[in-house]
Amino acid sequence: MYTILEKRVLAENIYLMRIHAPRVARAAKPGQFIIVRIDEFGERVPLTISDYDAEQGSVTIVTQAIGASTRKLCALEQGDALADFVGPLGHPSEFIHEDLDTLRKMAECHGVRIVLRDEDNEYYKPTSLDSRGYQYVKKTAQAVFPYAAVAPFILPAGTDARRFTDLSDAVIRFAPIDIDDQQYASVHGENENISIDKLPIAVDFYKQLLRNYA
Repeated sequence: MYTILEKRVLAENIYLMRIHAPRVARAAKPGQFIIVRIDEFGERVPLTISDYDAEQGSVTIVTQAIGASTRKLCALEQGDALADFVGPLGHPSEFIHEDLDTLRKMAECHGVRIVLRDEDNEYYKPTSLDSRGYQYVKKTAQAVFPYAAVAPFILPAGTDARRFTDLSDAVIRFAPIDIDDQQYASVHGENENISIDKLPIAVDFYKQLLRNYA
């Protein structure tokens, strides 16, 4: 069950709800959406992710009460819970790859001003590709998956990385599993799955990672 942490009226028949959904909050990116089901007999309602907080484990949605399902959703109050809250789904916005100055100029064309929330944002600098930690993980990945390219990227909203800053200067997320298109598409969905025959090579990766570290 997914508890409603906060409910606010934004305008007539338009409501903001902040939902406790830690897994969705950790994985969400701008432009994605979720599917809500109020109860076991409810309709599946797709809604845009308006905001998310990986630290608090919450996802914010805004709903207009215009149909039977959305009216039923908007009738819920703080403390009530949803049966299903599936996501994040869909492709992230293409704008997440743009720099801040470009986004500001684009927003200004529509009369929108972008403001950073510096005081409550936490930042962990990206791991250097020259760091011992990254080079070791890369070497192990190349040994176990010789047919695959190691392609590092920055993970937005990965706020838990800061909890390891006192332990290491290289905080790296990786999932050593060779999955196909169907399994990739199922990630964070209702039928998320990994073929059992993919697990042995993942185990081999961790064995080599631990045995060869010195």
